[in-house]
Amino acid sequence: MASYELIVEKQQPDCGGKDPRVLEFQSVETADPVEYVRGLHPGMELDVEQKSNGELVVAVGEGVKRIRYCFTED
Repeated sequence: MASYELIVEKQQPDCGGKDPRVLEFQSVETADPVEYVRGLHPGMELDVEQKSNGELVVAVGEGVKRIRYCFTED
């Protein structure tokens, strides 16, 4: 299993002066980041993007109910 720094970016409605993004920072160990997210959101469609800097972004949901999981290997 590999160890990853994980940034979870949740979108929320922009109301009451709140920032529309909520960020959580975590450390996770997983053999497969995509399967890790699939386990959190079974049956939902995932968008996967491998960035040139090595970051893997897995997104789920639509519009203001979108969550992005950004994995960077430690």
